[in-house]
Amino acid sequence: MTEPQSQPVPRATEPPLGSSESAPSTSLAGTGGSLVGLGLVLGVLVLAALAWFLLAPAPELDTRRYINLFKNRQFETAEPELRAHLRRSSRDPRAAFLLGQLILEETETPAGINPTDRTAEALELMTSCEDAPGLESLTTPATLLYYRGKALYQLNRWEAAETAWLEAIKRDARVPEANWSLLDLYYLENRRREARDLALRLFPTEPDPRDQAQLLLELIREDAIHPDSGSIVKLMGPVVAAEPEAVSVRQALGLALVRSSQIDEGIAVLEKLASEHPNDPRAWDGWLEALDLAGRLDLFRPAYDRVPEALRMTPVMARHRGLAFQIDEDWKKAAESYKEAQSFDPTDFGLLVRLARAQKFADPDQARLLDDQVTAWREASTALLDLYDEANGTRTLGVAPHTDLCERLASSRIAMGRPDEAALWRQIGRGVTGTGRPVPKLSQGLSFSQNSQILTEANRP
Repeated sequence: MTEPQSQPVPRATEPPLGSSESAPSTSLAGTGGSLVGLGLVLGVLVLAALAWFLLAPAPELDTRRYINLFKNRQFETAEPELRAHLRRSSRDPRAAFLLGQLILEETETPAGINPTDRTAEALELMTSCEDAPGLESLTTPATLLYYRGKALYQLNRWEAAETAWLEAIKRDARVPEANWSLLDLYYLENRRREARDLALRLFPTEPDPRDQAQLLLELIREDAIHPDSGSIVKLMGPVVAAEPEAVSVRQALGLALVRSSQIDEGIAVLEKLASEHPNDPRAWDGWLEALDLAGRLDLFRPAYDRVPEALRMTPVMARHRGLAFQIDEDWKKAAESYKEAQSFDPTDFGLLVRLARAQKFADPDQARLLDDQVTAWREASTALLDLYDEANGTRTLGVAPHTDLCERLASSRIAMGRPDEAALWRQIGRGVTGTGRPVPKLSQGLSFSQNSQILTEANRP
């Protein structure tokens, strides 16, 4: 019987041909190459996705729809939609602007939300829109600055708000909200000269004749109705805390304290302000005015001597320079200084009274004419509140002829030393009917709800 032949056993060092274990170095190289290729593909895909994210247009946003929702005060519908859009496209400046606008236009903060945090969010949204492309059809740089100022105002940063509004007007004087906001701010800070300068500067470029009338009427309001000083003190406390270095804000607080009979406290606030800002004429102006209002002439003269020489000759210091000469009984120089001060600020009745007194010693003949002006100013001022109420209640003032009313307004302004305002009131009195111009919409005027809490007092000299 023949035995089967045994098959040779392959050695471990020689794997069979065709075995998966053959040529191990070649197999590993192929696997490594596959991984590198896969990594390159994934890298390309990631870069493509990133490029699409950065360069792709924002999702479609129906801005007209949101504008209509805003007009109808349907903020509760618009807000969640805008937030959802920003979650999908956080870099869309249109949605950021609309959401910031919504927050700043709402009259009541939603329940459970901190008002300060919400306004701060609006400020951040508006800031993110600055210089962003894609807003041209929705808003303008000037309007963005207006809303930035409004957010700053609501955060009690009044000086920063003023800067934003002034820049808005500089870029485009036809942003009425910025104009009215500034006039409102100047009213609360008792800055009548600056309010008058602003209103007269805006008048020629204001296209709406009703708003032209309102600009002039605002100047009458500032003469006829004064903010209650005690209310201003309460209002200014948080503002000073938010902007402790703001000169105009601290000046307004100090003078309001003096006017509300907190004399020593007010003088201390303003003396400190002058010490901290020795090169700012506003700081010295506030301290010297406080000493003048309080009748502290024993302190006024040494305080005036501390004013840097370069600042003493500035227009804002002319009033104080006149009082310093009056204390020294140098009546001629006092009269000259009061004339300069009156040219700089024709809204100050006290200057006219002092000029008349100084002229009694310097030029008696001129003094008699000034006495007549003082009498005329007092009489016009006494009747001013009733005249203001009548004009403010005339809805067609500016677009329809109101010759008699505007002539009485003009005569009042002449009596109070404002012939330039008088000329403009006569222009308003003719109206625009029959000129072919469309009757414009009525301006919303002042809009800050915060100011409704400010008590006022009629000007009864």
